[in-house]
Amino acid sequence: MNLSALRTLVSTALVLIFSLGCRQQREVNVVSAGATNAELGSSDIGKTNAVSEPLSIPTNSMAGDHSSKTPISIWRSPDSTVEECVSAVNGLLTAETTIESAENLLGNDGALSHHFGPSFGSVDATKTGGVDFCLLEYDKPHGPVTLRFTREPGTTNQFRFERAYGGKAVTP
Repeated sequence: MNLSALRTLVSTALVLIFSLGCRQQREVNVVSAGATNAELGSSDIGKTNAVSEPLSIPTNSMAGDHSSKTPISIWRSPDSTVEECVSAVNGLLTAETTIESAENLLGNDGALSHHFGPSFGSVDATKTGGVDFCLLEYDKPHGPVTLRFTREPGTTNQFRFERAYGGKAVTP
């Protein structure tokens, strides 16, 4: 394709784009020009932004109801039980979540402990490689919530979220 043909193609494309844009603008102006402001306000177009349902205003009677709260608001609420916090964390964090990501989301006021060494509960500890996991324990108003992170296979220092449970940092 030579330079002259390329210029013709580009100019034709620009004219087409410009004319389509102008046509759409003209159609909007024609529709608006035929109607008064009162007519536009009372048409269906003006009603699309109106609220059709009553707004729900939180009251004290809804304070204990966690069914409509998000998992992060349940986690942060001082009224949440340990079970509600555990359920919220298990819903928030995925198997790809790192310790750092969990702390960024849930807060850095948790106590982190690293558990590693031979696995005494295993018949053959050399095959299992022993234990290597971290526990992140948060003291909530209704009791402790513990998050367990296991080492990602094939990496050196990457621990990924396994699960959360209520209670002190036992090694289940």
